[in-house]
Amino acid sequence: MKARIHKALKFIPKEKIYVSPDCGLKTREVEEAKAKLRVMVEATKEVREVLGV
Repeated sequence: MKARIHKALKFIPKEKIYVSPDCGLKTREVEEAKAKLRVMVEATKEVREVLGV
């Protein structure tokens, strides 16, 4: 997840990037969807720390 965010930052200004889940959460069990969202949020937080945002 962090690698994809950093890759996007090469082409898109950080102010224009919104990290959101791809489709597919409806087909997941609740706990699996929650885990996917936790990973997404944690990766976003870590990248923001690196960028000083």
